[in-house]
Amino acid sequence: MIRHCALKELNLILHEAPGEDGDWGWFSREHAVIVDAVLQMLGHPTVVMDGLLIMQDGTHTLATIPLGHAWNMIYEDRLFDASVTTHHMTSHFKEFSSVDTKRPDNCPYPIHYTEKLPDTIAKPDRPAGLYYYRKESFSFNAALLLEDPYQFIHKPEPGTPDLLESYGRDIFFKLAYHIYLLHQGQAKPLSTGSDDLLDAVATSRSGARKKVLAILDGSAGV
Repeated sequence: MIRHCALKELNLILHEAPGEDGDWGWFSREHAVIVDAVLQMLGHPTVVMDGLLIMQDGTHTLATIPLGHAWNMIYEDRLFDASVTTHHMTSHFKEFSSVDTKRPDNCPYPIHYTEKLPDTIAKPDRPAGLYYYRKESFSFNAALLLEDPYQFIHKPEPGTPDLLESYGRDIFFKLAYHIYLLHQGQAKPLSTGSDDLLDAVATSRSGARKKVLAILDGSAGV
């Protein structure tokens, strides 16, 4: 659906080492916003899902609380999550970079999806796997969401870094356009030696808003 090199780039740009309070550095909502936009640019209908992810491997359980989790649902039946990484979190889980129910071989765990939140997270007899629990779904206009991503992502607390203030109001347009170009084979990945990959995107993708809007409107190729 989206080429591996583009997804790997998105994950590299948006991932960071874990923080406190259950923030595992996934930035799942930011991933879901960009994936939603790129898929719409490619002509695929998608909705953004908000809920809970529980990872189970033997007696080890990891849940995305308290901030929850976000992913995409494509054509109403294809669960796609580009955000999960495990190498920073725990040695108990195998590493994987995306979850796609149409490509289960890419994930080392069975993928489960339900539209009801669980009664409890702690369940020792739960079989190994990834468990996605839907809380709410959103059908966004990609252009409006890129313009105001705080419709879905969590707005930072006062005094903490704000992506739009730090990198410009159009940073989500630039990031979506960068990933789109990578998918189309019309751009190369950023240098991993860059100190700030988001800043590299911000400085290298000028005019992205106009180009993304044109693609979404179907009036231009790139």
